[in-house]
Amino acid sequence: MNEVVFKGSRSGLKMILTNTIDFATNENLIRQKLDASFKFFEKGTVIHLDADWLSELQKEKLEKLFDEYGLILQNAENDDSAENHATADNANSDSADNGMKMPLKTTVINQTIRNGQEVISDGSVVINGNVNPGATVIAAGNIDIHGACRGIVHAGAFGNIKATVSASYLIPMQIRIADMVARAPDKCMSKEDAPYPEKAYVSDGQIILEQLTGRR
Repeated sequence: MNEVVFKGSRSGLKMILTNTIDFATNENLIRQKLDASFKFFEKGTVIHLDADWLSELQKEKLEKLFDEYGLILQNAENDDSAENHATADNANSDSADNGMKMPLKTTVINQTIRNGQEVISDGSVVINGNVNPGATVIAAGNIDIHGACRGIVHAGAFGNIKATVSASYLIPMQIRIADMVARAPDKCMSKEDAPYPEKAYVSDGQIILEQLTGRR
């Protein structure tokens, strides 16, 4: 389902649609994703639509579709607006350093996230289970997985470079923290490749892995 991609950005959560299939197929794929991810979305979540090729009527249909799930779909902002929001976000980050910003909420999920499922949160996420290959977790804050992480994880999705990803077995397909990306090796990794729990964080412009003690 690469034709429909949910992605975190500094201006918020985006849904990107490629113009490679017809609208009806795209609409069906979106509904499938929403059905698979519905219970992980916070009601009232705003999602920015990045698909300039859609007609106004098609955009209205998608807005009504998202409304069925209690979600708000808006047109993506232009680059200038997004940059202004990024500047505002940086200012908010400075305020956070001075203790002026409330801490992010934490969502706890007591189940395995399976292939095709997506978890999207505007706070931090704790998962008591595995994140299987083909699953995606996107969070504005930290991601903490008490199990094996084999899917795609994106912490600090709206620009928080201080966010972290931790797991009992950290063997993901891809780790993203803010705008930084680290991919898994080409070989298929197993739990034997993660002999101890690890935490991923950004230091000196790259994603670093660090052993967590006393976790297992």
